[in-house]
Amino acid sequence: MREDTRALLTAACEQACDPDADPDWIAYTTPQVAQQILDDRRAAALRRLLESREAVAEADAAYEACRRHRGTEADADAAADAAGHRAAEYLLRQCVGELHVVRQRAVAARLAGCAGSMPGVA
Repeated sequence: MREDTRALLTAACEQACDPDADPDWIAYTTPQVAQQILDDRRAAALRRLLESREAVAEADAAYEACRRHRGTEADADAAADAAGHRAAEYLLRQCVGELHVVRQRAVAARLAGCAGSMPGVA
């Protein structure tokens, strides 16, 4: 877990729970707070990705295609919104996948370094 995420989770849990709260209550609250942080970060990332070149291009293409097929302006707007959101979702999945690969490689390198530093382990 990134340090800024850990600090954010700690601060949010402290705000959500009384400092003298029962440890069971804290254990119950922490996953909910973590999920809210995850949801907020995902929504913020999607908002940013909706403004990306790729998402805007998809939205524009969907709008134009709908209008060419005699769709109403409202239909074209809806098609553009849907296409932009699909593109943003795709871009987010792609970024998260790439981060996952980078993290796996970092862990593998760290483990290889640990194994290499231990005598008799190869």
